[in-house]
Order: sequence, then structure tokens, then C-alpha cells
Amino acid sequence: MFWLIGGVFMGWSLGANHAANVFGTGVAAGVIKYRNAVILTAIFAIIGAVVEGPKCMNIIGSIGKLNLQLATVVTICSAVAVSIITYFSIPISTSQAIVGSIIGATIRYNNPDFSIIGKIMLCWFLTPVFACLITFTLYLIANKLVNKYVRSGATLNFVIKYGLTLSGCYGAYTLGANNVANTTGAYVS
Repeated sequence: MFWLIGGVFMGWSLGANHAANVFGTGVAAGVIKYRNAVILTAIFAIIGAVVEGPKCMNIIGSIGKLNLQLATVVTICSAVAVSIITYFSIPISTSQAIVGSIIGATIRYNNPDFSIIGKIMLCWFLTPVFACLITFTLYLIANKLVNKYVRSGATLNFVIKYGLTLSGCYGAYTLGANNVANTTGAYVS
């Protein structure tokens, strides 16, 4: 049971740092209450982790072979790094934290699989580029639809409130789907 403490701590630090990514805008704008955002984040992150989480676990687990003790150390070290940076209110990538920890551990004790690391780093580079392109495109489409169909301030407020809620729920789902591997992937190998 002790060996799971690393995954639990990493999960906590991930939630502490990343929950703002999914509902921060809505909460800061006063559109969604903090309590509701936390509840929705928890529900949809769990659904995402259960439904799609296993897809990424094998990638993290295949970076290098770790025994149970080393997997625990790697997740605890990653969680400490994420927690410290979260304390200073700075966003951090838990993927980069866990991958960096696994690389460090496997260089010391084994040989990391650099082909997997290259694929992961390519994703780290391409993700912001594609996110920018998708956001720009969706913004143009949403702006045209709102200008064409929304005629009153009340309707606009409704669209914003429920749009932020729906996008936050989807963000929480993807948070769970993608990041459950960061908390448990080190144990897979």
C-alpha cells in the first residue's frame, strides 16, 4: 500500500495545478461558482481517466523499466516538483515532470527508450501549434455564429455561461484521460 503514495501525491498535485486550466476562466469571470467547478472537474476527470486513460499509460510506462520502489520515487519526485511550482502559482506540465523524472531514473539505473521520448517531445512541440490553430478557427466560427444569431445581452450571457460550463466539462474529461498516465504510468512497467 505504501508504494501507491507516489501516485496519490502526483494525482493531488496534478489536480492542484491543472484544475485551473479547465474552469479557471469561468470561475475568474464569475460565471461559474468555484464549488461547482471543483465538483464538475472531479466528475469529468474521473470519467475521462476511466474511459480513455489506459491509452496513455503504456507510453509513460514504456520510457524505461522501473521497479516498484523506483516508480514510487519517480512519482514522488515529480509530485514534489509540481507542488512547489504550484505553490508559486505557476502552471507546469505534469507530463514533462514525470517524463523528466523517469528519464533521470532510467539513465541512472537502466537505458531509457529514446524513440518513445522523441515521440513525446514531438507532441510537446506540436500540441501548442495545433491548439493555436484550432482555437483561432473555432473563435472565428463562434464569433460569426454569435454575431448572426445572438440578439440580446441575456442570450449572450446564456451562451457564455453554458459554453464555459460545457468546455470546462470537456476539458476536465480530457484532463483525466490524458493525465491519469502521469500519476500511474510509472507503475505500468
